[in-house]
Amino acid sequence: MEAFPDEKLPPFSALSYACGNEAPTTSIICNGKTIYVTPHLYSALRTIVNLGCAANIWVAATCLNQRDNAEKSIQVPKMATIYRTANNVLAWLGPAGEDSDLVIDQSRIDQISSAASVIQGQVAYSKLVESRLPGFMDPFWPALGKLCQLAWFFRLWVVQEIALGRENFMICGERMVFYDSLAMMMRHLTRLGCTNLMRGTAERGQQDQVAGLTILAVHTLIRQ
Repeated sequence: MEAFPDEKLPPFSALSYACGNEAPTTSIICNGKTIYVTPHLYSALRTIVNLGCAANIWVAATCLNQRDNAEKSIQVPKMATIYRTANNVLAWLGPAGEDSDLVIDQSRIDQISSAASVIQGQVAYSKLVESRLPGFMDPFWPALGKLCQLAWFFRLWVVQEIALGRENFMICGERMVFYDSLAMMMRHLTRLGCTNLMRGTAERGQQDQVAGLTILAVHTLIRQ
């Protein structure tokens, strides 16, 4: 870990993730000292290292002394500047699910978004394939529903973190996609009335699936 004055900041990424209720039980070595982070954050850091997508990364849990209220009272108000200054923001959803790769696929996101963008009004489910969208029974839809139920989508702070980011990426497992393109695809699918296709059994209900999708659509509007 290194500290830099504001006027000499190196290129860096800022991490956006859901803290959750996990206890910090996983140890990492930082400046020769052992510190403890949550398993969720540890997975994020390991994945970012494996992907090689950030040489320097700012993480609130390690860059702020969580036990020092005086330090937090000074540093927390600066977080907006940190996310605005970062070269990019990395949104960590978590380890890959059994079908998350069906959604976290940049070429497929671009293709679906391109096809959906030219459709006027809502699309009949029987016309999905001829409209170049995944068919009614395509596993893409329940996979998208599960993705939208992940904890990150329901964390209030991510709205600010994403809105301030110069460029945002979404990471799930070992895959990374442009955040804005995924959010735009979801905005199109919401407009077309495709949210009912996000069926499946996951921890949250369909109402929360739609909520997660809507949150991404709203993020897109904020960044325009």
